[in-house]
Amino acid sequence: IQRSYFRINIPGNRDIDPEIAALDNVFLYDIDDLEGIVEANMQERKKAAEKILIMIESEIVQFKQWMNTLGVVPVISALRVKALEIQEETMNSIERKLTHLSDRDIKVLNKHTKSIINQLLKDPILQAKELAARPDAEEALDLFIKIFNIEELVSEQQGIKIAESKQVRAPLPQASFQP
Repeated sequence: IQRSYFRINIPGNRDIDPEIAALDNVFLYDIDDLEGIVEANMQERKKAAEKILIMIESEIVQFKQWMNTLGVVPVISALRVKALEIQEETMNSIERKLTHLSDRDIKVLNKHTKSIINQLLKDPILQAKELAARPDAEEALDLFIKIFNIEELVSEQQGIKIAESKQVRAPLPQASFQP
C-alpha cells in the first residue's frame, strides 16, 4: 500500500526541497497555495451565504404575509357568529310558527340552513383572506367589516384572540443575520 504524503512549506522555514513534489504520492504546498485554497473556500462560502440569505428573505416575506392574514381571523369568526345567530333566530321562528314539525324535521331544517350559511360564507371568507394579504389590508378589512355590519362582533373576537395569545405566546427573540 502506497501512502500519500502531504507537506507544507511555511515562509521563513522553507526546509523542504521543491523537487520533492515531483515524486509519486507526494503533495507539497506552500503558504501561497494555502492562501489560494482559503480564498476559493471563502468565495464558495460567500456564495452559499448569499443563497441562504435569499432563502431567509423569502421565508420572512412568507411569514409576514402569514402574520398579516392572522388579522383576518377575528373578522371571519365574527362573520360566522353573525351568520349562525341569524340561522338560529330563523330556526327559532320556524319552530314557533310551524309547531307541527317533528324533531326530525327540525333537525333536517337546521342541517340545511347551516349548509346554506356555509355556502354563502365561502366566497366572502375567501375574499377576506385575500384582502388580508394586500398592502392596504387594514383599510380593505375595515370596509369588509362595515359591509357586513360586524364591527362589534369583530371587537369581541379580537378581545378573545388577544386573551388567548397572552396565555400562550412568549416573546420572540430578535435576530439579525449578516453574511
